[in-house]
Amino acid sequence: MTYPPTSGSPYPGSPPYGPPPVPPQPPKKKHTGLIVALSVVGGIVAICLFGGIIVAAAGGGDKGSPGASHTPAAEAAVGQDAVTPAASSGAPTRKPSPAAKPTVVFTLTGSAPSGVDISYGSDSDNRQGGSTSPWKASLRRDDSGGVSWYDMTAQLQGGGDITCQILIDGAVIASGHASGGYNICSAQISQSFTGKWSKV
Repeated sequence: MTYPPTSGSPYPGSPPYGPPPVPPQPPKKKHTGLIVALSVVGGIVAICLFGGIIVAAAGGGDKGSPGASHTPAAEAAVGQDAVTPAASSGAPTRKPSPAAKPTVVFTLTGSAPSGVDISYGSDSDNRQGGSTSPWKASLRRDDSGGVSWYDMTAQLQGGGDITCQILIDGAVIASGHASGGYNICSAQISQSFTGKWSKV
């Protein structure tokens, strides 16, 4: 006895035959760590560049401005003598000269063809001067009150015309004049209780 052919498979749900299906590819790993690191580095570089531009703009002009660099050499230069900056170029520097000692200056100018007899000094020190004109001498000044006065005299030894002066700190305090044979030029200064020198 024969059975007519039936359509379809006699066993429902049987798997199809052939190669197995390819499994889906896992998603690619994103390099998030590298991206974060590059972002951080880029931000730091940008901040440094921006900060450098600001510092250059603030301190690029005058070296004495608040933005100027304060290196030990620059700070050491503050308050030194005006010629000290030359030391950076290798040129020798001048040392500040010590303060000049106070002096009294005696001068004689004019014509004394036959000569002149000069004497000068203080109430405690008398000296003989030169015999020609012009003439100049100085004594150390005593501003402590130990010396009361300074003076000078110059007598012509014949004809002539002379002027004698006493100077303190470059200023003429007292002067005298003489003209003709054997006349005397004289000048004298004294110190007040305030320490000021003036003509007598």
